[in-house]
Amino acid sequence: GSTTGNLLVSEDENIKRIFSLCAKLGLVVGVHAEDEKIMREKRRELFFERNIRPTVYNHSDIRDTEVEVSAVRRALALQRETGCKLYLLHISTPEALELAKEAKDRGATIYVEVCPHHIWLSSMSMTNTEEERAPLFKMNPPLRSPAERERFIRLVCTPQYVDSIGSDHAPHTLKEKADTDYDKIPSGVSGVQTIFAMAFKLVRRRMITMSHFLNLTSR
Repeated sequence: GSTTGNLLVSEDENIKRIFSLCAKLGLVVGVHAEDEKIMREKRRELFFERNIRPTVYNHSDIRDTEVEVSAVRRALALQRETGCKLYLLHISTPEALELAKEAKDRGATIYVEVCPHHIWLSSMSMTNTEEERAPLFKMNPPLRSPAERERFIRLVCTPQYVDSIGSDHAPHTLKEKADTDYDKIPSGVSGVQTIFAMAFKLVRRRMITMSHFLNLTSR
């Protein structure tokens, strides 16, 4: 799915070629799993059916759970077909974690990364703040609902669902984030300087063991 800059690879034929080549070379395929086609359909719905120009408050609707789950299903199907090693980056929904776990249980070589901001923040961070601060919480994948976040964190804390915690470090200036045009507001948050503290919070709250923490952050 599209994110920052010209990074889009969305055609099935091209994606399969990448997966197949990586399988041949023994490389790991890293996937930012968001379905571009569904995102564009949701934007069209806002523009033409509801006559609403997308704003930062529509971000979680445009990139909803279906967007991630569809892309994860697609990636898992191609992994099964090609036999490559698959790394699902910054997964944000419990449904996607469950799909990946099912594939792992079948013996597929799949690794799953999650990020601290999806563990500790929800979409309420964007909707319950001042209008000028809302763009600070625009990121891809977006923050999820409080209910989804609760299910998500339970799976993160359950061994075998998640393999690593990453920062998805995407620093932007306050000036860049202050733009009022939805499409010009860059997605992403900085995280490399806080990742240890935010991950270790799981240990301090006795939600995971120290051994599990080391698996997620080091091993």
